[in-house]
Amino acid sequence: MTTSPPGWRTDAIVYWTLALLLTVFGFLAFAWIGAPFLILGVTMFLMGPFRHRTRLFWPVIVGVFAFSAVFLVAAPFNCERVGNLSPEGVVEEEEATCSNLIGIDYSGAGDWEPSYIPTLLAGLGIGAAAGVACHVLIRRRLATRS
Repeated sequence: MTTSPPGWRTDAIVYWTLALLLTVFGFLAFAWIGAPFLILGVTMFLMGPFRHRTRLFWPVIVGVFAFSAVFLVAAPFNCERVGNLSPEGVVEEEEATCSNLIGIDYSGAGDWEPSYIPTLLAGLGIGAAAGVACHVLIRRRLATRS
């Protein structure tokens, strides 16, 4: 029979390994889709000492997860630039079009780049609402146990 080192439990090993994997993947894939994974992994590291305090831990994790999910589905990506050529072969006007997973199209002319601010604000709002809802549900559930 094998025993784990003193002070180490299987659930702690799984938790810290998952936090490390999310952080490393988020760092390596940051330019692609890694930012939400990095944020969740870092949050897990920061909240690790509080993981046994249900009322504090889970609302934060749920809020960050909701923020990350909104960011992944609503942020502009897959941008294409199309330019109209004049008869002399010079680009007269360039138009950029970006899409996302939920189908919102972002477009603009010239050197236009889509703004992430609306996506960040939506993610923060939904993440905060999800965190508050999680806190309320946990309080109700703990109150019915007493």
